[in-house]
Amino acid sequence: MSDTRGMPAKSSLLIYLGSLGLLATWAFLPSSWASYDGSDLKSITILSLWIPWALGWGSLGVSAVLFVLGLISFGRPTLRFPAVALLIPVLALPVAGLQSFITNFSPWSVEDSVTDGDGETYVFCYRPGLVGSVLAIGRLDRKGLLGSRYDVYVCAGTDSPCRWASIIRADDSERKDDYQLKLTKDRILVDVTGNVCYVAYDLDHGVAWDFESIHMLWPFVCLDADDDVYEPDVRAIKQWIERSKPGDPGVPEAFALRRGLEHPNPRVREIAAELLALLEAREDADE
Repeated sequence: MSDTRGMPAKSSLLIYLGSLGLLATWAFLPSSWASYDGSDLKSITILSLWIPWALGWGSLGVSAVLFVLGLISFGRPTLRFPAVALLIPVLALPVAGLQSFITNFSPWSVEDSVTDGDGETYVFCYRPGLVGSVLAIGRLDRKGLLGSRYDVYVCAGTDSPCRWASIIRADDSERKDDYQLKLTKDRILVDVTGNVCYVAYDLDHGVAWDFESIHMLWPFVCLDADDDVYEPDVRAIKQWIERSKPGDPGVPEAFALRRGLEHPNPRVREIAAELLALLEAREDADE
């Protein structure tokens, strides 16, 4: 004779399997991922925030209900195999939570974005790491209810050895903290991390400045003819040139400074001449 106490065994098993499936999805679904062509980063996909939020809270809620029903089923049969109902919240939930933490330990995020006159949206993406971070500049390819996909133009890491360019920002009312994306009048996308730049991309000419070439970016890329100069950046570059050694990152190239001598902004021309003099004095001292 079949046991008809409480819920049928098949229904109970379906509930357990569904709960475990929810926990497994929460545990192993990344909140973001990247696509590569060989070693080249091609695209970044980031899920909408509501998805991991719903999976996490849904897993917690289902586990709480199973725990209560499991306890009740020992005295008043409700679910079949009540021990399984208790094992899911006691054992499977913590394991799923730990695996979810591992899966999403180093997620991609959009730190800043700009939109040009044609309505194209460009983003500055960031992924943290134990040793160094990865920074990328890209374009919004598509955005929907489930998430967004970005085509990557250029990326670079900040782990050692790290290369970067010193830049001078405009003295405006904008924030001066880290992780900004600037679109200059020359349509150059510039990662602005303090007064440091790791990646940049020229939209009109398809030129990328990355780990190999970022040192060639001129420090006045973010300045226009009528901009006031943010003087703390000037002092920082001067101090860095004075104490740096040949080959150190962040030291402007002489040809980039000479280009600044022809800048339409008179203050930029003055700074370029001052930095060139410092650079030549340091080179003379090293000889």
